[in-house]
Amino acid sequence: ELRSSSGLGLFLVGEICTLLPIMLSSISLGQEGKSIANIYMLPISASELIAGKLLLPWIFSAAAALAVASTLD
Repeated sequence: ELRSSSGLGLFLVGEICTLLPIMLSSISLGQEGKSIANIYMLPISASELIAGKLLLPWIFSAAAALAVASTLD
């Protein structure tokens, strides 16, 4: 039997998995400051840069999402 609170919990897990990594990666890009010119000179594409900035926050958010999901039972 599904309780109505489990739907809310799943919604929060979804929010953690999507919004948290995007927010953390945008903050990390914004903190580059004057060294942003060094990033522009790197021989990588924009999609590789974004993927590199999103990887670590996605790992942390997946761990947090698993912790939240484990408490739903």
